[in-house]
Order: sequence, then C-alpha cells, then structure tokens
Amino acid sequence: MEMVNNSIACKDLDDITKEKGGFILATKRDNYKRLKVTHVFEGCNLVKSGDEVFVMKSAGIDIPIGGEDYVVIKQQDILLVK
Repeated sequence: MEMVNNSIACKDLDDITKEKGGFILATKRDNYKRLKVTHVFEGCNLVKSGDEVFVMKSAGIDIPIGGEDYVVIKQQDILLVK
C-alpha cells in the first residue's frame, strides 16, 4: 500500500477488545481515537509504522482494504504521538 498526500493508514486500537471467554466489547472514547500507525507517506518525519497516535474522534475515514479495516488520516489530524 502506498500512501499519498500526507496520508497515514492506521488500525483503530479502541475499536474492539476481546475479553476472556471470547466476549467482544466496544471501547470507544468520547473525544478521541487511539490508533496504531501501519503505513505512512514517503517523507513523513512525524510518525513511523508502529507508533501509537491520538486523533479527534471525527478525524479520518474508515476504509476496508484486503479484508482489513484501516483508518486513513492526514498528518495534521495527529494530536499526540506516544
């Protein structure tokens, strides 16, 4: 996957959490999303693959690619890099 125009692909870390026994619980936050960076555009020096970032809940767009769901955000949407 090649990212363009300051786009960053991420996985939503707060989307679902599996509990013991196989139960799946939603764990969305009210104001922000916690994401794990998977792909970055060439020349990006703010984040790298594997970084955890925080963005506003309304930031990004959900895109299914190859059977997996990604959140694609712009670099300027990042509030915090962990």
